Amino acid sequence: MIIALTAKLIAVPEEAWPRLVSTCERGEPLPPPVGHAATVGALSALATIVGAAITVGASVGGTVVHALAAVAGYVGAAVGCTSLAPMLIRLSTSSPDQVARYASAAVLPLLASGILCVVPLTVLALGWTTLGTILCARSSWIGANAMLGLSGRPRRNATIVVAAVGAVPVLTGIALRILLAP
Repeated sequence: MIIALTAKLIAVPEEAWPRLVSTCERGEPLPPPVGHAATVGALSALATIVGAAITVGASVGGTVVHALAAVAGYVGAAVGCTSLAPMLIRLSTSSPDQVARYASAAVLPLLASGILCVVPLTVLALGWTTLGTILCARSSWIGANAMLGLSGRPRRNATIVVAAVGAVPVLTGIALRILLAP
């Protein structure tokens, strides 16, 4: 069930958010928020590592740099969103656990965009990350209303927090791969 829900949160969030909310309300078992997002981030890091390893003229050192930067970027975005969002999105009506669940689900499109980095072109990585950030903001917007019951300015602020906190580590990881890889 979690794989199907994760895929829907990435591809069609308008259908997935009501399902996630009802799953949470019914108390059905879900992975911890950080584990859910970090798993998708780890898959993206793995795809990036494979892409770096198959590049013509790839070296062990360059692949290690790509690996470390990818893990820091994608898994760092997952950890950052689930730990910082509850501190930055303070709501009297929602618990920090609920905000962490919201952030982990909303950042999934951005984290999944790294899976496409199996094609080792920096321009494509930046393009996928940009598209992933846009989709993350869209999912955050939908989820802020569906899960947290936000509208207006608080909804916009929650969307900005998740998209920004998710995008910064991923973009930093890409920058490190560009600057440090031989």
